[in-house]
Amino acid sequence: PYAKIDAAVADHGSRNKDQATVRGRGLLDKLDITNTIPVLSGASGESGIYNEEMAVFDSQSPIRCFGSQFGHATEVQFPLGVALAALSLSKGAFYPPFEPAERVHNTEPDQILVSGFGHWRGEGMALVSKTPSGAGS
Repeated sequence: PYAKIDAAVADHGSRNKDQATVRGRGLLDKLDITNTIPVLSGASGESGIYNEEMAVFDSQSPIRCFGSQFGHATEVQFPLGVALAALSLSKGAFYPPFEPAERVHNTEPDQILVSGFGHWRGEGMALVSKTPSGAGS
């Protein structure tokens, strides 16, 4: 295996101002993440929801909005993020910045958070981790 999914959480609700941020923080709390980890975001880039999603994450987290590389395929956006996280973990390196504003991350990640925010009110997250050394070899 390339990686494993430790946990997945989801919520569905209104897009009233700041509600996505509130729901996102609630989901993040359920994942019990205690350190700064890289984030693969499926955010659409639409300013309202994008800003709300970014407000959920640790300001020190390196975030890659992979829609800028793959487009926005709605239904497949979240599974694509999980697959990209698994590949990144299997290679022992997080992706270089996709956009000039994204933070560089040179440390080998043990976990990557995948976010499905921004696609029709179905907010979800998955915590993807490395498999034990030698697994899948």
